[in-house]
This record gives sequence, structure tokens and C-alpha cells, in this order.
Amino acid sequence: MNDAIDPVPELPEWLLPRFPFARRVCTVEDQRFHLVDEGTGPVIVLMHGNPMWSFLWRKVIPPLRDAGYRVVAPDLIGLGLSSKPRSPGAHRLDWHVRLFSALMDQLGIESCVIAGQDWGARWWPAWPRAIPNA
Repeated sequence: MNDAIDPVPELPEWLLPRFPFARRVCTVEDQRFHLVDEGTGPVIVLMHGNPMWSFLWRKVIPPLRDAGYRVVAPDLIGLGLSSKPRSPGAHRLDWHVRLFSALMDQLGIESCVIAGQDWGARWWPAWPRAIPNA
């Protein structure tokens, strides 16, 4: 894990009891990934779709964490509390895969199970092909 960890954006008071998770922000190539990172053990990465954010997984995170998993639920770049680049050219599959790969490296995740919903299920199969020796 490297030192590129930023302050977490504040949530509105009404949302705090509905989203009481350990959150962090990691910067990858000048893009800020907001994510939930809860628990220890084998890693499960929860990928939301469009136009959602990690809040989608709020009822899934606790049972997985309590069953002994480390649960990571990032807000994809362009959505949720992550960076929102304005350039349409930024939102290419290869760019998202490269950023996601760098995020996994930064979090020290070498292997994981990925559960995806909507757009989150659509692009993650490209991830192993982008990583040598995966």
C-alpha cells in the first residue's frame, strides 16, 4: 500500500446511520477513488453499476464482513464520491481497467472474488487480461 490516501468526503448527517462503514479515498493517476474497506480475510470486491455508488452494497457488506471476508466496494471513477473527469475520452474501458488495477495494487489486493452489478459486471472481466501473470 502506498501513501496516496486522501481525506474522506463527509456524508450528510441523515446518511451516516445508513452507511456506517470504514471508508477511504485513494488517489490513482490523479483520480480519487472513494471506497468502503471493511473486514479482514479473503477479499471480495463489490462493483456497482451506473448511476450507482458503493451505497448500493450497504446491505451486502455487513454479512460478508461478518462471515470473515475483507469487503472492498469502490465508487467507480465518474460516479459516487469518486472523481468525475469531464473529458469523454477519459471514460474508455482500458482507462478504467488500468485505474482499477492500480487501485488493487495500492490496496495490496493480489487475488479476490469480484461481484458486479450492471456496468460493474460489464467491464471487470477485462481486468485479468490487463494484468500480467493474473
